Amino acid sequence: MEVDALYNPTVSANIISSSLVLTFLVDKPLEPTDRTFWSSSGDLVEEHGFLQSVSIGHRDVEDTRDFHVFEVQDFDILIGHPIENFLLDAPILGKLDV
Repeated sequence: MEVDALYNPTVSANIISSSLVLTFLVDKPLEPTDRTFWSSSGDLVEEHGFLQSVSIGHRDVEDTRDFHVFEVQDFDILIGHPIENFLLDAPILGKLDV
């Protein structure tokens, strides 16, 4: 499955949209959390939970990441932790296999 993904090394979290989780990762258990963040539009967004050990891939590189689940509309996945060690040509916008 391919999804729209953003890469931002200045963000210190991996975020995944709740709609993507409900569509493709419904079998993964959500850990409860109580985090919030301010969206770019100025809205306070509450976290739905935390997903552990989600496998992702780009080209021939596979990795496992933990994701905070939020109801976001701008993207499916935001990868914030630096992944340059895994990807020599780390794109800032593109597709990931999850």
